[in-house]
Amino acid sequence: METEYVRSLQTSFCRINLKKKPEENRFQYGILTRGGIGSLLPCTLRYIDGEAFLYYDITSKQNVRSRFERTPIKREWLKEFAKAYERLMNDLGRFLLDERNVVWDPENVYEDVEDMTFSFLYKPYEDHSDSFKRLLEYLVEHIDYEDTELVDAVYRMYDRYEACPGEYLTKQLIKDIFGMGKKTEPETVSVVPVREESDEENIKSFENRKKGLRDFFRYRKKRQDFDEYVNIEESECESPQVAESDDYAEHGFGKTIYLDPSSDRDYEYKLYSMDGRVLWDLNGCDCTIGKKKDEANLILEDKSVSRLHARILHEGEDYYLEDLNSTNGTFKNGVRLASFEKKKLQDADEIKIGKIRLLFKE
Repeated sequence: METEYVRSLQTSFCRINLKKKPEENRFQYGILTRGGIGSLLPCTLRYIDGEAFLYYDITSKQNVRSRFERTPIKREWLKEFAKAYERLMNDLGRFLLDERNVVWDPENVYEDVEDMTFSFLYKPYEDHSDSFKRLLEYLVEHIDYEDTELVDAVYRMYDRYEACPGEYLTKQLIKDIFGMGKKTEPETVSVVPVREESDEENIKSFENRKKGLRDFFRYRKKRQDFDEYVNIEESECESPQVAESDDYAEHGFGKTIYLDPSSDRDYEYKLYSMDGRVLWDLNGCDCTIGKKKDEANLILEDKSVSRLHARILHEGEDYYLEDLNSTNGTFKNGVRLASFEKKKLQDADEIKIGKIRLLFKE
């Protein structure tokens, strides 16, 4: 499903092109566009140049993918998500809406970071039930692997969902999240199928359990490709692959080591105020800018600055400026970035956060 971000005055929208004119008098469109369902993103149906669009209001909200691109997901967040999931299921039942039409992809689940309330995207008459697996895959990759109980809980969620998706979402998901760290009763285990014994034995074979769970998950996803790879006949190779000879070692040269070409580069970029003060030394790291003290790195205490306003990402040898769906916008050299858009930074670029100007410079 293709989405794009647009702005209108002080409102941010996630927009979906419906491709064909919808039957807007149908029940789900009427309920959704009427509004008043607290768990769902407010939505309007608009026609532009003969095309139909659904506009979802995402003002002051962060999507899950952007929110946790560089920070791990904690168990407290997962429990708040479980509460929101329960409210959503109640709302859908109350308004006779089909739960299969909720879009669960990480970029389409939104959170207000101030009060940790969630809003979900609902697309009428289109089955997105398989998207919940993609959300679980995202959780497996981004949870805090220092919290072993969280790791066990999320991995159990993924495994049980994969075994029996519909039954798991209706009967067991909430129990697994709020039962985190507690001993599981035998009858709870039997509600839905669990992973095969051989899989369990494979997980336990890892010396580092936290790393093992994540690696094993990746292995399972790619097992088919891996099996095809190892079965390639030697005769199919164009030429034999020979390791570097180390006969020269006896001459005192030693083995050749690989040098990372980026290792000699000194990352000395800083963020300056317009009067020349150093506000933040990037030093090859990321920097989140905003006024939310427990999550932003560079705190800008100004009313024009959003709680999580923008982020500077260090990728390879380069830095990128990303807007985090800010209210008053993020500007690079006077050009406003779209919500969640990333732009490469160059030396001496001017960055405008709300009404505060910064300088990105070595």
